[in-house]
Amino acid sequence: MIHRSFQPGSDGPALTGFRCSTGSAFEDDVEQWINQQAVLWLNDLPYATFQRRNLVLVENDRGDLVAVYAWQDITRIDVEGIWLEVLAVAVDDQHAGTGRTVLAEAKTRIVAAPHDGQVIAGLVHPDNTRSRAMLEADGWLQIGQLEGHDLLVGRLSVTV
Repeated sequence: MIHRSFQPGSDGPALTGFRCSTGSAFEDDVEQWINQQAVLWLNDLPYATFQRRNLVLVENDRGDLVAVYAWQDITRIDVEGIWLEVLAVAVDDQHAGTGRTVLAEAKTRIVAAPHDGQVIAGLVHPDNTRSRAMLEADGWLQIGQLEGHDLLVGRLSVTV
């Protein structure tokens, strides 16, 4: 799989056409964010620069978009590290280990990029058992709730 940064001049249609929802409301929310908000989030200055926001598209060998993920630096009283804004796998590529593979490569890319802290955090809808299982298999733990979602954190370090 090829992980590459979003290109403003050419990748807009790929994001607006990305489909990751199988019908659950929480999946619809993620798909809508990718389709309508991801580019705005990436270009929301000065936050995008200060928080070192990144939007990455993952393609297979044929050039098909199979996943999207986004992250930013965060510094809060309780967490200093990376906020995983979204990680979504295209409908046709789900249930094949793609999410775990993408998460592992995302962490490798984050570790190689300028960042603060060694924690990675994100929100998961309480009904999203597949995402929770993927994150827990990677060592993430739930530490609380925020805005109706479970707040999970993991170690950013990558084991080789």
